[in-house]
Amino acid sequence: MPFDQVFYESLWGSIHHHDYWQFIMPRIPAAVAQKKILDVGCGCGFLVQQLRELDADAWGLEVSQYAIDNSHVPDFIKLGDVRSIP
Repeated sequence: MPFDQVFYESLWGSIHHHDYWQFIMPRIPAAVAQKKILDVGCGCGFLVQQLRELDADAWGLEVSQYAIDNSHVPDFIKLGDVRSIP
C-alpha cells in the first residue's frame, strides 16, 4: 500500500491531522529535554516538531515520501523503514 496523498486524505482528510498530539504529549515526561528520541512512522513530523520545541533531540523515520514532502520539519525526518535500521 502506498502511503501517498490518497492514503492520507482517505484516512484523515489531510496529511496534517494533528489532534492526536493532545493525547500523546501529556504522557511524555517533562524530562524529554536534552534526550534523543526517534519517532518511527512519524508521518509529517508534527510530534517531532513538538518534541524539538521542548528541547529534545527528536528525529523521525518515515516510509512515505509524500509525508516527508509535506512535513513541518523535513530536515529532521529521514526516509526509511525501521526494518532496515542495524
